[in-house]
Amino acid sequence: MSIHHFPRKEKGYEGTRRRKYFENFVFSILHYTRLSLILQKDKGSCRNACTGKIQMTHLPESKSHLYKLFMKAILTYIILFIILFIVLTWLPKTGGYIWQPEVINGLSAALITLLVYLVGNISDTSKSVTGILGTALFTLLFCPKSHTFYYRDELAIIELTSVCIVPFFISRYKLMESKNFRYGYFITLLMGIFCSYTHDGITIPLCFSFLLLSYVRRKRFFRLACWPMVSGFAIGTTLSLLHSSDLRWDTISNLQVLSTQTATGFTQLWETKVFIFATLLSIYYLLSRSRRKRLWQIFRSHNLLSYCLLFSFGTVPFAPLGMDNAIQGVCFFCMFWVLFLFHDTVTLLQERRKRHRKADKIVIHKPSSRHGI
Repeated sequence: MSIHHFPRKEKGYEGTRRRKYFENFVFSILHYTRLSLILQKDKGSCRNACTGKIQMTHLPESKSHLYKLFMKAILTYIILFIILFIVLTWLPKTGGYIWQPEVINGLSAALITLLVYLVGNISDTSKSVTGILGTALFTLLFCPKSHTFYYRDELAIIELTSVCIVPFFISRYKLMESKNFRYGYFITLLMGIFCSYTHDGITIPLCFSFLLLSYVRRKRFFRLACWPMVSGFAIGTTLSLLHSSDLRWDTISNLQVLSTQTATGFTQLWETKVFIFATLLSIYYLLSRSRRKRLWQIFRSHNLLSYCLLFSFGTVPFAPLGMDNAIQGVCFFCMFWVLFLFHDTVTLLQERRKRHRKADKIVIHKPSSRHGI
């Protein structure tokens, strides 16, 4: 009877195997999240964007890249939460806390971090640490009623929760707009009714954008999973209009009243930072032909939020749910537009910098030609 001598395991074998198992687990989770779309757009992606099957081309490199990207994003969000918690703790508070300070500060910091994640998720700006930090900066600066985020009372919690619902709803729509499944219809219907009926600032622009995209996909709209969500949102918008005290049908045909409301609305918009910033960035892109092409690509790649911005400007003259709600809707969608353009500008500068570096390397390593006498 022969004795087989098996090779002895190396010292770091167990740690390496556990790390590979963890990377496979992270990759399987990210396949069902928005971060997996990063790999689907690359040539060396692990999964096919259409079939979802694993492609063996460059599999270890792609998985390692996705794993590093995931860990960097998690670490960035944790650092952001810690910074917000420290800031909320050390800022002077007027009045008393409704709960313990640790609870209310931690809950506010968690909701702000969640808002940054949701905004970066639907605007595709959370692919890098710089994009996450830029998204956090623009969200805290330009989000409507962002000054209430630091009140540390029930108003701040309610406002943060209300603001988080909108990007969560839009991210669910973008995730479901191209899929087809036969469950959860009633939940998505109630989700649409609740989101539209409780958010007067965004309900009309988002409803018209949903209806426009539904008309474009009218041949296959009821075969998609997003149709109950769109139907519920339209029902909620109709209920908001029926219960609105600012909607007067006799003022719609009165041009003098419409012109006065338009002038008043745009005067208020010029006093907001986000509208001025969005206008200046749009003018900058319109001045160059190449940038105009990039502007059109941005508009097409983010067609839902771009349509919402256009329709929000259309609600200013009529203001069926109130002028303040119309102004808040324009500022909310202007925040996304500024984020799109600023992120594209930074990407353009980085690409130009890489080209200059490659050109410098070519010039440095170019062999000098020797001419005979």
